[in-house]
Amino acid sequence: MNTDLQLTTQSLDYLNQTRKWTYFLSILGFITCGILALLGLFLSTFLSILDEFSNNFSDSTSLTGGALIFVSIFYIGIALLVFLMYRYLYRFSIQLKAALESNNSATLEESLKNLKSYWKFTGIITIIVLGFYVLGVLAALIGVIFAGSIA
Repeated sequence: MNTDLQLTTQSLDYLNQTRKWTYFLSILGFITCGILALLGLFLSTFLSILDEFSNNFSDSTSLTGGALIFVSIFYIGIALLVFLMYRYLYRFSIQLKAALESNNSATLEESLKNLKSYWKFTGIITIIVLGFYVLGVLAALIGVIFAGSIA
């Protein structure tokens, strides 16, 4: 089995174009991460002020302190996941640039390792989200069946 893989000039050009897009997308991902973290920090405060304002017009309280903390933790957790995901993409683009400039196979290998980790992380998150969708559909079906049996 021949393990010597040669990259053509066109292949290197494709990798360089990919690097530019992944760098751009990783920067946008970091910005998204920052926005989500800020939402996590300030959304619970904003919701509690909004809840207090709406309570001036009615006697009931709609949000509890626990729900507000959950919202904050949820958004900060999502921000952390987004950061981890796009860190792999950022490392890929930075290391790929170094590999292409220095023609270094070890740096290219490390770059591709980060790309693999990015897609593995994305795949795991996708599987988890799909699992939540399935659980949500099952809960909705059980709710409809239960509501139908009561009526």
